[in-house]
Amino acid sequence: PPKKKRMSLSQHDKAHEYKPGSIRRIKLRNFLTYGHVEFHPGPRLNMVVGPNGTGKSTILCAICLGLGGEPRLLGRADDARLFIMHEQDLAEIEIEVAPFANEESHTFRRTIDRNKGTDAGRGKGSSTWYVNGTKTTAKQVREIVTTKYHISIDNLCTFLPQDRVGNFSGFTAQDLLIETEKSLSGSKHLYDVHMRLIQAEKDLSKGGNETERLAERLQALEVENQRLEREKERMEEREKALYDLQLLEKKIAWMQFDSLRDECMVLKDAKSAAKAAYKEVAAQLQPLEQTHAVLASNRQLAEAKVRTVDGEVKLADRELNKHHEKAETHFYALDDTLAELNQVDTDMRRAQRQVEVQKEKVQMLETQMADHPSKADVEQAVEEAKQNYQASKPEIIKTRNELGRTKGTVHEIREQHRQAMDRLKKIQDDRAIRRERIFHREPKLGQVYQWIEENRKEFRRPVWGPIMCEVTTKTKNAAAFLENHVPYNLLKTFVVECREDEQFIYREVREKRNLPVNTILIRNGKLTDRPCLYSDEKM
Repeated sequence: PPKKKRMSLSQHDKAHEYKPGSIRRIKLRNFLTYGHVEFHPGPRLNMVVGPNGTGKSTILCAICLGLGGEPRLLGRADDARLFIMHEQDLAEIEIEVAPFANEESHTFRRTIDRNKGTDAGRGKGSSTWYVNGTKTTAKQVREIVTTKYHISIDNLCTFLPQDRVGNFSGFTAQDLLIETEKSLSGSKHLYDVHMRLIQAEKDLSKGGNETERLAERLQALEVENQRLEREKERMEEREKALYDLQLLEKKIAWMQFDSLRDECMVLKDAKSAAKAAYKEVAAQLQPLEQTHAVLASNRQLAEAKVRTVDGEVKLADRELNKHHEKAETHFYALDDTLAELNQVDTDMRRAQRQVEVQKEKVQMLETQMADHPSKADVEQAVEEAKQNYQASKPEIIKTRNELGRTKGTVHEIREQHRQAMDRLKKIQDDRAIRRERIFHREPKLGQVYQWIEENRKEFRRPVWGPIMCEVTTKTKNAAAFLENHVPYNLLKTFVVECREDEQFIYREVREKRNLPVNTILIRNGKLTDRPCLYSDEKM
């Protein structure tokens, strides 16, 4: 049968067939894998088909970011600058949507500058927004998109990125109903009515519970009031008892005063009698005191004489000690003199022995001189030594040259070793800088890496990762290809070589420290060939 021809519409028919809010045109520049491209979607269902890594998801990312969406809605990254093509500093997204009847269409343009924004702010401030060529803000763009065209970028029922399918599958039936109501109409009438019904049901349930609570509160207050009445009566009784106690304390003080006054009168009379008795005893002791004064004066004179005699005795002792010291000094001097005489005798005997030894040496030297060869023999031996030196001189020069070449080779080897160590240090420094940048952006990943470094002795086999810190590309194009074709979560994965290490990391990091961690098990660190899904001819 003949093939049916597809009907084509004119530009005027296409313009009237687009519903308000439909995307007419998408233009991308330096966005991920696209250097410069422009798409013209149809007015109805549009499907993008192609192999992995050709940029299908990139178009979806551009639609989200171009209509005011944040990078977190895509589940790939949290910084818009990460969507700029590798080795480029500026990316641009331009989207034109179909207008309402008799109205002007809107063209939204977003430029992302790699040199703007900060890492701490997740790239905020790196984007510039335009509506129909006029500079505006992201808030105004989102207001036009959501309020005028009723486009909900953050609703997974209407916009479902590939990396957030897991979030969508986790919706409950109630959550799915609410999100569906949000997406059915721009006015959200069903959603608002549903929310009011839920609130009314909560208020009704809350009203019954409130009445029961107030009744229980009233009963508790009545019991508390009765308890306070009893407490009041006890307080009044206590105040009356305190008043009586004060009166009794005053009476006790007065009675104590009367008792002490009587005791004072008795003591006063006793004091007068004691004074009279003291005067009588003092008159009787006066002669004894005079005798005691005379005896005390005699005692002082005797003590003075004793002190004088003690001084003379001490002076005599000091003189005796001086004479003893002089005698000891003379004895010591006599001993030193005798020791010096003995030393002189010893030195004289030693000198005599040395003279005899020198005489023997002189005799031996005279004997040797008699046996010494003649001058002519010595000159002949010198001449032969010179001839031997001249004969071996080329060999010596050759050996010196070889030694110089060897030293040069050693110097070259040392220089190559130094250059290799510099390259190794540079690679290690580059890896350290890259790890610092990655862990600044992923602090939890940095905590996991630090824990593994501190506990490497606890593992049975080596642990590698994260993969993004281990992989080193030779060119920037290879790095861009890797970023665009390998999922970001896979780049954050650690590689283990045995099941025990994998379970140890899961137990200590994820369960005890509540840190997210991904692992891949490669037995003994060796990869095995995976069977190919297609034959070489199909590939």
